[in-house]
Amino acid sequence: MAVVIATLIPVVNVMSVLVLSRHARGEPFDLRATALTLMRNPFIWSCAVGIALNPLSGFIPQAFGSAVEILGRGALAAGLLVVGSGLDLKQLAKPVLSHWLATGLKLLVMPALVLGAATVLGLTGAALSVALIAATVPTAAASYILARQMGGDAPLMAEIITLQTVLAMISMPVILLTFVM
Repeated sequence: MAVVIATLIPVVNVMSVLVLSRHARGEPFDLRATALTLMRNPFIWSCAVGIALNPLSGFIPQAFGSAVEILGRGALAAGLLVVGSGLDLKQLAKPVLSHWLATGLKLLVMPALVLGAATVLGLTGAALSVALIAATVPTAAASYILARQMGGDAPLMAEIITLQTVLAMISMPVILLTFVM
């Protein structure tokens, strides 16, 4: 799963930046501006630095690795705090089609697709569990930061992340208990 994640994260980040740079601001497509946006994006830079440092992991001093690990653990909490600051509870109290569509696709359709692919590939046991866990988690808090940074609908993204996180507390155990146990 680590290899899959290490491969997918940079690809998904580049795709997200391309989509947001094309559609979020409502401006005509500009290849030069899009390339500059890709080159300046901190998510893409962090992926590139991580990929570059990975072969050197045996040579990086343990104190440096420990400090980076501590920062990484705090990143999730910081991301959730940022999402919470952008959340409009009144709007979330009245979910609209975009809330339900994004949540249904992520928490129901994605696991169904992964389960179908896993069945076709003959995955069972731990491999099936890992695939379903990866498919059932809510969207990353970093998507709010990316939407805000690139002119997307950040408040809507905060609402979707919150709704998915709350509903994933129900959907994840149900899916995992139903198809893995």
